[in-house]
Amino acid sequence: MKIGIIGGGAIGLLLTSMLEQSNHQITLYVRREKQKQQINREGITVMPRQTKHLVQAETIDNITQMELYIVCVKQYHLADIMDKLRSYNGATLYLQNGMSHVDSLLKGNDKQTILLGTCEHGARRESDHMVTHTGDGTLNIALLKGKKNTFLHVIDTLQQTSSPIVINENWNEVLINKLIINAVINPITALFQVKNGALLSNSYLYSLTKAVCKEVCTVLEEKEENHWPRILDIIDRTKANDSSMKVDISKYQRTEIDGILGYILDHATQEVSYVRFLYLSIKALEEKGSN
Repeated sequence: MKIGIIGGGAIGLLLTSMLEQSNHQITLYVRREKQKQQINREGITVMPRQTKHLVQAETIDNITQMELYIVCVKQYHLADIMDKLRSYNGATLYLQNGMSHVDSLLKGNDKQTILLGTCEHGARRESDHMVTHTGDGTLNIALLKGKKNTFLHVIDTLQQTSSPIVINENWNEVLINKLIINAVINPITALFQVKNGALLSNSYLYSLTKAVCKEVCTVLEEKEENHWPRILDIIDRTKANDSSMKVDISKYQRTEIDGILGYILDHATQEVSYVRFLYLSIKALEEKGSN
């Protein structure tokens, strides 16, 4: 199968390295010419095992017809990618934080098979061609629209990677579960610049985390008691990790706050003061970093 992975961030690099070990033709599409050249010259190095994977890289402007696309760019780059893929009929798997892209996908090309998923692997990009695999996880995938046979063929293909695949019949459930995790953990760790574990060890941050969880679950009409134990477990398992939003803020980069807490605010029918405070705080830090 001809597979195009779009996005040269941590998850894009990690998934490319995993799929490179299969018998499929893999192309990684990146934004910058410099990254493309470095990957074509040196391959992708995965730490801490220091394994090297030789892959083909191209720029996003040169996307060609593939049988499967895996889109790993952040929410704020997604509109451009969706526009580029609109005329293609290959299956597409979107792996984004947040849910603000779903409505646009539902209105798109009806001939396409669209999959939605979440990646639970921990990954940190060290350079344009080097990524650290910080924790094993699963790929959770569901069919949004399109052909069931195509969906199953994609699953068979991805089963050849070293990542366990979890198939879910309910795409909304897949994204909601990840959205709640990101909405609760990412903004707090980004605002206070702490590792995930601080949300358990610091009593005040623990209380704030629980309050945000309650607000987010209320907006999404989810039972807090179904998600709070899962959040605590994930925080504990990733306690030594930095959230992606914390890293973005520390590097003065744009975050995915609009696709995460922005989505919650757009769907809130009641006041959610903790969520609103965190959203405005992260937006303020973004603006500060851009000056």
